[in-house]
This record gives sequence, structure tokens and C-alpha cells, in this order.
Amino acid sequence: MYLRPQWRRFWRSSGQFATVTPFILIFVLLVGLSLWELRIEDGSRIFLGGENLWAGGQKRAILCLLSYADSHSNQDLQCFHTEIDVVLGDMQARQELDSRRHSYPITLEGFVRGGNRPGDIPTAITFYHMAPWIKEIGRAILDWRNTDQDILRLVAISDELQRSKSQAQAQGLKQEVLRIDRELTVLERGFASHLNNGMRLLTLGLGFVQGIAALIMISLAILASRRLTASREAAQKQVQFLAYYDQLTGLPNRILLHDCLTLAIKAARAAHKNAAVLSLDLDRFKIINDSLGHSVGDLLLDEVAQRLKQLVCDYRSPGQSSI
Repeated sequence: MYLRPQWRRFWRSSGQFATVTPFILIFVLLVGLSLWELRIEDGSRIFLGGENLWAGGQKRAILCLLSYADSHSNQDLQCFHTEIDVVLGDMQARQELDSRRHSYPITLEGFVRGGNRPGDIPTAITFYHMAPWIKEIGRAILDWRNTDQDILRLVAISDELQRSKSQAQAQGLKQEVLRIDRELTVLERGFASHLNNGMRLLTLGLGFVQGIAALIMISLAILASRRLTASREAAQKQVQFLAYYDQLTGLPNRILLHDCLTLAIKAARAAHKNAAVLSLDLDRFKIINDSLGHSVGDLLLDEVAQRLKQLVCDYRSPGQSSI
């Protein structure tokens, strides 16, 4: 409690707070950008890992469905449903995020079905919401959306294969599955390409902002250094002034008088001349000080000092010196 007012007076009187504040703000900005960049990188890794699960689930589901078209084995059908559930989970999460008021539990359930870890999902949601800001990531999300029709068609084909009565019908559905596989392959490649490009642009943008912040900090450091140097020089001049001049009147004090008298006497002796000292006294000054107070006495001393300075400036001849 005792130190707090002293620290407050120190910051206000020295101006250190005004000097340090910009550095604190820039430092907080850089830390915030770094943390945000780490979160974005985590989100991108989740999406890239999810893309591998998503793409792998599609491929395995298609292989199981193609095998089921030939064998009509329950094992192949179960394999298809297991693998396609991963893709359908991601679809569920994305469609929920696209809704105006998405439900976090439904989104969480979808991402978990897609094979994602629950702890990574909040970061993935944050990353997903950044898509409108970055064109390439938006394109990746669009490629992801464009797979929905083909994915749902694969589920419908699995139902049709279960009801198919002839081998010819099964082979026709198998050809449609192969066509869907080709379409999905193109969309998967586009998704991965746009996602990588978006991450590259995002990293460059964050690096640019951090570079600008660093340049601002360097500029502030230079300005602060100059300001501190100027303050130090002003303080030194103030100390020098107080050492040789009276703080109230601004007139030379006894120390400067002694130095000037010493120089004047040496100069007079060298030139074989005389030196003189004029002494002034204020009559009844003690009465004024005691009766009207020290503040009035100080005003009187200051007024006398100003008049003496004016007289010295008015009557001093060129080449003459005075204190």
C-alpha cells in the first residue's frame, strides 16, 4: 500500500509509462498473433488429417461396394456401411456448421463419427469458420460440399444392390460406382490442393502482419531511445543548473559566484587592474517573511531578481561579463 503511490508518481513524473506502453501493446499483439497462428496450424492439421480419413473412407467404402456387387456378401456390405459412416459423419458435421444456428453436440457427434479426436474439434470448427475470409479454403470447402450428392448416391446404390435380382442390374450399378469414384477422386484432389494453397496464403499473411508489428516495435524502440536520450540530457542540464543557480530566482548561487570571482581576480591581476564586487541587501525582508509568509517573500525575491537581470542586460557594455 505504501509503494503504490510512489510507483504511480514515478510513472507519471518520468514519462516511462508512456514510453513502455506501445511496447507492451505490440508485444501482446505479437503473442496473440503467435497463439492464433498455432491454433490455425492445429486446425489445418486436423483438417488435413480429417481429409485423409475422409478420402480413405470413401475409397474403402467404394472398394467394399464393388466387392459386394460381385459377391453379395454380408461381410462386404457391412464393410461398406462401416467405411461410409466415417464420410457421413463428416458430412453431418459440415452441414450442421453450415446451418444458421448450428448445434455443437450434433457437430461434435459428426466429427467423432468421422474419426476425429474430441479435443481437436473446437479448433477444427474455428478453422472452418475462417473459410469465408480465405478464397482457397472456401474453394476447398466447396469441393467438400460437392461430394455430398455422390456420397448419398453410393448409399442408395448399396440399397439397390440388396434389392437387385439380376447380375446385369448389379453390373450396371457397379459401373455407376466406378463413375462416382472418378468424380470423387477429382473433388478430393481439388479439396487437398485448395486446402494446402489456403494454408500457405494464411501463413504468409500472418507472417506479413508479424513482420509489420516487428517493424513498428523497432521504430518505437528508436523513438523511445531518442526520447530517453533527450530526457537524460535535459536532466543533466537541470542538475547542472541547480548546481550553479538558485532554483527560485534563477540567479547564480554562491558556488558560481566563487568561481566567477576567482576568474575575475586572476584576470585583473594578469592585466594589472582592479576588480570590484557590488553587494545588495533587502531591508526589512525578515519582517515581510514573518508577517506575510514565505510565499510572499519568495515573490519579492523573484521580483527583485528579475529587475536585477533586466538592469544588467540594459546597462552591460559589449565585451563586459557579469554573473
